[in-house]
Amino acid sequence: MKRFCLFCLCLLGFSVWGASAQVVEKVLDIFGADSLPGSSVAVTADSDSAHLSTVKKELAAARLNEANLRMEIEQMKLAAYTADSVKLASQRRRIDSLRHEIRGVPVVVDGDTLFYFYAKRGGHTPQQRAENVANDITALGKRFNLKPDSVYIETSDIVTDVMYDNKVLVSFTDQDGLWESCTRDQLAAKNRLVIIEKLKVMKEEHGLIIHSEVSIGYDVPWRVVNKLLIEAALNTPGVVDDPRPFVLSTSLSDWYPVYQVNAYIKDADRLADIYSALHQNIQDRFNEEDVEIMSPHYMAVRDGNASTIPPKEGADKEG
Repeated sequence: MKRFCLFCLCLLGFSVWGASAQVVEKVLDIFGADSLPGSSVAVTADSDSAHLSTVKKELAAARLNEANLRMEIEQMKLAAYTADSVKLASQRRRIDSLRHEIRGVPVVVDGDTLFYFYAKRGGHTPQQRAENVANDITALGKRFNLKPDSVYIETSDIVTDVMYDNKVLVSFTDQDGLWESCTRDQLAAKNRLVIIEKLKVMKEEHGLIIHSEVSIGYDVPWRVVNKLLIEAALNTPGVVDDPRPFVLSTSLSDWYPVYQVNAYIKDADRLADIYSALHQNIQDRFNEEDVEIMSPHYMAVRDGNASTIPPKEGADKEG
């Protein structure tokens, strides 16, 4: 009996010892598992820190390079400015020495001198520049829809242009400015105003010519026709009397001569209204003088045909 109890105690002890060994093994496994991820995190953090440090160093180096590059650019600009200043000073001294010997070439438009050229540009002599500019301004001044205040300035690194629409009227260089003791931009601004004033005068002087044709019978003297056409034109609103309207005999047809009346107007925006009023006045004036306008064709022999002149107002009622 005692032996049996001792055997049971021993078996119980082995069981407890086995369970404790399993518990101890599990605990060790858990601690071992926890320690491995912790080590990985530490390694990753160290790697990120090293990468960040490298990026910061590269960024600092790039900033330093940028600062050095900017400094070099500023030094180059300063050197170029100094060289340009020396060059401009040399050109100014040379121009001052020649100012009393060289006379500028005038830009003359309709007998008025607008400004002068002293220097050549792009292979063009001052004479050629002056002629080209005068021709361009003259042609522009004859446009019927001219708006002088639309003349404007465009500036580039080389020249300053005075323009109208998309056309360059005149270009000014640094040398042009030196001759006038100013910058090319200042010279362009001053001469732009001169050009605008001249264009306004040209618009007033030239204006736009309108014309209309009529055919009158050979039985009416041409002097009478000319007189009536001019009177009709002068009575038309919008037609100016200076320059005075004039008449051209443009054709001698089989049935009638053709006369063309020409008149000057200032307001091109009212062109259609002025033409309409002119045609009305021509009819009224010829009807007042009992002169027929022979369009379409009419034979000189009437064969009983009635006159083309409208009856005077009230004539039907009196008859």
